[in-house]
Amino acid sequence: MDAPSDRTFVARTFVARTFVERSGPHAADRLTDLRGRCRAAGLPADLLRSRDDRSLWLLVVGGEPDLTAHDLDGARTWRFETVDATSRDASR
Repeated sequence: MDAPSDRTFVARTFVARTFVERSGPHAADRLTDLRGRCRAAGLPADLLRSRDDRSLWLLVVGGEPDLTAHDLDGARTWRFETVDATSRDASR
C-alpha cells in the first residue's frame, strides 16, 4: 500500500451541539416535549437537571434542531461547534 501523498485531503468532521436552558415550573415539560421532537428527527438529545438549583433544566442536542418561537420564548439557547484545537480556526 502506498503512503499518502502531501496532497491527501483529510475531511474535517463538523459536530454541532445546541443547548437550551429553562427554569421554572414548566421547564421540564417544555424541554421534554422538545427532546421528543429532536429524537423523532433523529437527533440525540439529553435532558439534564441542575444539582444546585432543582428548577433549572438544560437540554443538550447533538445537532441543530429547528427551534420554534415557542421553544425560544423564555429560554436561553447556545449553539456550539467542534473545532480542531490545534488549527488556527480554533480562535475564530
